[in-house]
Formats: sequence, C-alpha cells, structure tokens
Amino acid sequence: MNNHHLDREVAEMIDQKKGNQKQGNYGNRRYGRHGENDFNKGTAKPVGNYNNRRNDMGSWKQEDTEEKQKLRQAALEMKKKLSMSKNVEQKIRLIMNVISPDNFDKKLNELRGFMFEGFKTKEECEDEDIEYVLAEHQLHEENLNLKMLEMVVENIFRKASIEKEYVIFYGNLCEKLIKLELDLRGLQFKRTDLRNSVFRKTMIQVCKE
Repeated sequence: MNNHHLDREVAEMIDQKKGNQKQGNYGNRRYGRHGENDFNKGTAKPVGNYNNRRNDMGSWKQEDTEEKQKLRQAALEMKKKLSMSKNVEQKIRLIMNVISPDNFDKKLNELRGFMFEGFKTKEECEDEDIEYVLAEHQLHEENLNLKMLEMVVENIFRKASIEKEYVIFYGNLCEKLIKLELDLRGLQFKRTDLRNSVFRKTMIQVCKE
C-alpha cells in the first residue's frame, strides 16, 4: 500500500517536472536565455509590408510638397502682379498730378503708353518709315488693355472732381484720348464712331457711379 502510494507521488513529481521543463523551454524560445525578446534583439519581423507603407508615406509627402510649391509660386506671381499694378497706378496718379498746358503733349503720350502701348496709325508708321501691319499695329476692343484704360479714366475723373475750375482742361484731355483711340482703331472722330469708343463708354459709366 505504501509502495503504491509512493509510486503515485513519484509519477506526479515526474509529470510536474516535465510540465515545468516545457514551460521553461517556451519561455526560452520566446525571451531568450537572458530574458531578451525578438524586438529587443532586433530580429522581429514587421507585420505586413512595412516598406510599402513607408514608400506610400514618402509619396504623400512628396505630393504635398509639390502642391505647396505650386501654391507658393502662384501666390508670388499674384503678389508680383499686384505690385506692378500698384506701381503703374502710382505713375498714372503722378502724371495726372503734374499735367498742365505746358507739358500737355508729353504727359498725353505717357498716358498713351499705358493704355495703347505698341499700337500705331498708318500715318505714324509712314512717318517712322516702318511697314504698317494691321494685326500688329491696329487697336481693337479685343486687344485693348481695359484695366489700364479704366485706371486712367478714374484718375482723370478724380482730378476733375477735385479741381473743378480745370474741368474744361480735363475735358480736352478726354477728347484727345478718345480721338487717339479711334485713330488707332481706324475709325473717324465723328458721332457715328464716337459711340464705339471704349474710353468714352468707360468715362460715362464712371460718371454715373
């Protein structure tokens, strides 16, 4: 009886020892001999395709950078245009501030340079001994710099409103510019063609406002 009981205790001890060995082997396999796991040793394999994810992130960053560069370039170009427009307006204001009967022709030509730059009449081409090219020298509503024209009109109206005693002088300036526009467009300075003057239409619109 005692022997049987002893055999059973020995068998249980053996089973328990085997269980402890299995658990120890599993722990060794998992953590190594000194308790180091695969991540500590740097041998762990990433889950999924880690390299592809890194490449995708790099691609997103590159696209984001390129988009920012395009937006930055567009902002710089817009800033440059606004700066140029501001400088032109300042120059036109300066012309209107100093124009007088003594420098009338000179300042009129300067205003022409802003509104009708590069356009010439047949007579002017003949005087300069250059060939008149219709597509290059003739002014049309389509190739007219409307923004510059509006800027000149607004400044003339502003000066005429401030200096009412010189309203006839500024009226004469408008008449000269209207005639110049019609000449450059190959039209005549008469009532039927006056209706087609963009300068005249713009001035009337500004006066109504």
